[in-house]
Amino acid sequence: MGSYKIKEMNAGMANSVKKQFPVQEIYNMFDNETTMEWMEKYNPMLNRGLISSVFEALSKVLVNVLPEGHSVKVDGLGVFSLSLEFCDSQNAEPTDGQKKDVREYRRVQVKNINLKVDRKLIDTLNQNSTFERDGGEVVRVGEQAFTLEQRIERVLNHLEKYRFITLNEYANLNHLSRTAASLELKKLVADPATGICTNGSGTHKVWVKK
Repeated sequence: MGSYKIKEMNAGMANSVKKQFPVQEIYNMFDNETTMEWMEKYNPMLNRGLISSVFEALSKVLVNVLPEGHSVKVDGLGVFSLSLEFCDSQNAEPTDGQKKDVREYRRVQVKNINLKVDRKLIDTLNQNSTFERDGGEVVRVGEQAFTLEQRIERVLNHLEKYRFITLNEYANLNHLSRTAASLELKKLVADPATGICTNGSGTHKVWVKK
């Protein structure tokens, strides 16, 4: 059984009407090895080598076909497609001397990969999942639920139990946005008194006790 907190948007963020919504409590993140272990559990015909090869092959398919204007559908999971963004700070100038729409010359890069989840997967989750409220107070978006000292204590307690914490987990644990959580974690790492440091890099970056 999962648990959730209730968050509330401040007046003015939702047409001046306070809107409440549930947010799941995230306590841990399965790494690659743990995910493969669970896949073996549900299908004994699979092995780590095969699962790893499938993950790698899917990653290569996404890298090679999504930029060509294709989407990728995986039955039971969903449809992958690209989200783009402008990445230049200044508009490029036309090179043929003719005045054209400068937007045609802006550089574009991949912002994210979208996943439109298969409706059958959502239905299966709803049929097999129940959630209970954690009993805490309503968390108001934009307001800090805990002091800095309390947030440090909460993350240290988490590290005692789980050994590491991810950015998303820290944000959810202390009711912060990802941006605010990232900035705060940098300050905590820079302060030797907290006893917190980083391990790994990129998408595999986590925070641990020294």
